[in-house]
Amino acid sequence: MTPPSSIRQELVRAAERRDRSRRQAVALSILGGVGLLLLVGVLLDYIWLLPAPVRGGWAALLVLAGGAGAAAWAMWGRHRTSIKEAALEVEASRSETGCEVSTAAEYAAGERQVGGDPERELVEALQRKAALSVAHAPVRDSRVLLWPRLAAVAAVLGLGIFLVSAPASGTALRRIATPWTAASYARITVTPGAVELPVGRPMEIQGHFTGRIPETAELQVREPGRDDWRRVTMMAPTNGVFRHTVGAVSGPFSYRVTGLDAASEEFQVTTYVPPAVKDLRVRIEPPAYTGLQPLEQASADIAIVRGSRALFRIVPTVPLGRAELVFTNGTVVPLRPDASRQWVAEVPIQQDGEFRIAMVDERGRAGGDEVRHHITAIPDAPPKVDFTEPGEDIRAAATNRIALRIAASDDFGVAGVRILFHRLGSPEQELMVPKLTRQDGEFVGEAELDLSRLTLDEYELVAYHAEARDNNTLDGPGIGKSPTYFIEITDKEGGKCLSQGKGQKVNLLVIQKQIIADTAALAANAPADRFQEMAVRQRDAVEFGRLYQQALAKTGAPVEAQGMMNSAVTKMEKAAAALKTSRRDAALPPEESALADLYQVVGMLPELKNLPVTPQAAQASNAPPALQVVLQAILKQKKETPNREELARMLEQVQQLSRQQAAINAASRSSGGSQGKGEGEGQGQGQGQGQGQGKGQSGKEGQAKNGKSGNGKKGQGKNGQGKEGQGKQGEGKEGVAQDGKGDPESKPADPKELAALAPKQEQMSAEARALAERIQRLAGKGSRLGHGAGQRVGDAAGRMAQAAQSLRSGKGESAGTAGDQSVSSLGAAAALLEALLSGRPELSDVTAEEAPKQYEAAIADYFRRLSRAE
Repeated sequence: MTPPSSIRQELVRAAERRDRSRRQAVALSILGGVGLLLLVGVLLDYIWLLPAPVRGGWAALLVLAGGAGAAAWAMWGRHRTSIKEAALEVEASRSETGCEVSTAAEYAAGERQVGGDPERELVEALQRKAALSVAHAPVRDSRVLLWPRLAAVAAVLGLGIFLVSAPASGTALRRIATPWTAASYARITVTPGAVELPVGRPMEIQGHFTGRIPETAELQVREPGRDDWRRVTMMAPTNGVFRHTVGAVSGPFSYRVTGLDAASEEFQVTTYVPPAVKDLRVRIEPPAYTGLQPLEQASADIAIVRGSRALFRIVPTVPLGRAELVFTNGTVVPLRPDASRQWVAEVPIQQDGEFRIAMVDERGRAGGDEVRHHITAIPDAPPKVDFTEPGEDIRAAATNRIALRIAASDDFGVAGVRILFHRLGSPEQELMVPKLTRQDGEFVGEAELDLSRLTLDEYELVAYHAEARDNNTLDGPGIGKSPTYFIEITDKEGGKCLSQGKGQKVNLLVIQKQIIADTAALAANAPADRFQEMAVRQRDAVEFGRLYQQALAKTGAPVEAQGMMNSAVTKMEKAAAALKTSRRDAALPPEESALADLYQVVGMLPELKNLPVTPQAAQASNAPPALQVVLQAILKQKKETPNREELARMLEQVQQLSRQQAAINAASRSSGGSQGKGEGEGQGQGQGQGQGQGKGQSGKEGQAKNGKSGNGKKGQGKNGQGKEGQGKQGEGKEGVAQDGKGDPESKPADPKELAALAPKQEQMSAEARALAERIQRLAGKGSRLGHGAGQRVGDAAGRMAQAAQSLRSGKGESAGTAGDQSVSSLGAAAALLEALLSGRPELSDVTAEEAPKQYEAAIADYFRRLSRAE
């Protein structure tokens, strides 16, 4: 390094370095001190929410600290270090120099004078040496600036971390730096704010906080004429929103919401008396054909025959601007004011519905009746009609005139009765009942059926039934049909027919007669499962016919008789095929022709009697060969049917279907509305226990699990009622169901998720339908338990198909309801199959029984009154 040319220059530079370091140290000290003081104040306010005076004092302290620092900086800015001070600084840092640098500085500053040349040489040498010492002296800036730098860094870093990490940290800085402002950590928005409400309506108040969310919020309420505030803690927040519901508002009040350091403005709630129904009258005018007189009622709930008109007349409590009847299906019927300031509207009663009365006063304020009112449109049922004479199948000669006596009844009168008759296989003919007389609530008439017009041969059959027409001119007329009766043409006239259509199914003739009568009674658009049941019955008749067909062939019966039996079987098969495809009109002709052929067989072979199908129906020991062959085949079939192992497997399949359906039901409602679940358990007497499960708000009927045979009785639930579960072996006792509570805030299931369940539901429907047919085929001929089980499984298949459609439409609740019904049907089927496997006796089939005719009018009147009362 080149030595400095002058000690003075080196000392001046050293002095400047010292002045610069001092100024930097002062500035950093001011920055660090004020910054740390500010950080402490911000933290204290953020934690304890310092009041304004304290924050003002802290701000003043910051100002004083900053002012003092500025004064110190200015003072040190004016101060200049002398070369003598710089020399002493160098000697302090380098002790080996002794006093050389300061002595050289005195000569350089002129404080000492050089005496002569020798001394001048010495001084120049001293200055050169001192200049080198100053040039190589260590810089003490880092030691001077160390602590000021640390203080400044700590202040800046602390403030930076606080501003980045703490919510509403900027607010804390503003509150300390500018305490006179109204800055707050939390900001609040209140809904509904100032509002006008009807008296008696609840009001929900929400405080939506942003910024720093408080842990608690408070609602302050003040009634008119009071100075104090009533304080209420609001509900815990959801996404920063605090809530509180004020019960039925009875009068005006003021309110505000506070939380942390935020307080909303004061809002005013005013109240008004909402428009309401002061008086209501409904005039109901039934259709003219009913003959009923108009009636007036004070209730908005209506139950009347379909086609009536209802005239609403409403007197409001206040003047209205608008009024209307709002139906749940979206229909809105406006009410109009009349001259007397009553509001009127006319509603045609065509279908069931629910509605409420909506009102708006002249200032546009809503009111009315929030209660849902019900309209029940009672359909006009078709007449009932039957023959009181002869009232059964009879025998007659081909030229007889048959006296017929008919009784018909209807709610609103019978317009006419006709008799439809025909020889089996021929077109129908009509016979009008000329006159009807009212007797004991019934319309009674007489007619005479001339058989000679039909050109009948022996053992041919005439079928006849009556049709009654009512006075319904609105959507009718309604047509009621009697059962079908048969007249057997024989020279043994008089007395009962060879087999009664309403008799027990102990022979093939009565079985085929009942099939014909039931097919004729079916509507063309009847449910498919009804047609399937009829098809199964017809196929059973086919199998009995085949037994006779084989027996006649084995015993060498006349060719004509065999031909007739073959024809009968073929026609029954054709009828079964038509029934399977739900073609009623296509099934009736072959059914009737088959019955006619069976009668011809009996006419040719009287020893076959009435073609019995139960061994008890004929004396087997005395029976002719052909009949013995048939009865032995039937006995063998009885022993072999039902196949118990196959029935047991079918029972397991039914139970498996029920479990799978329950799982789909749960999936369709997995995120639905609040659904209760009821479960009932019963300990069985003997060998097992029954458990009933129900899902939904009333816990529907479920299938039993675990145990062997018997019924599990009701389990009473807290939030629903678990209905009967089918158990196994023994009677299950009453159990207590546990409450299943749904999430009240749950949302409807995703339609895509529901649609994904539809293919599985459709597959289960197809499996259930196939299983139903197998059960009906295997259960045994004439077995009501077996056919009943097959019918229940068929019902379940239909419900499953409905559930699949609802799933594809995204209607989870509808799918769950249909699924519950299918589980119920499967449970009933399982119970019937268990009874069949256990060998329990079958109960009498009373499904087609009717009430005694002398009580029909009273019963009909009771049901009409009951439906209106509901």
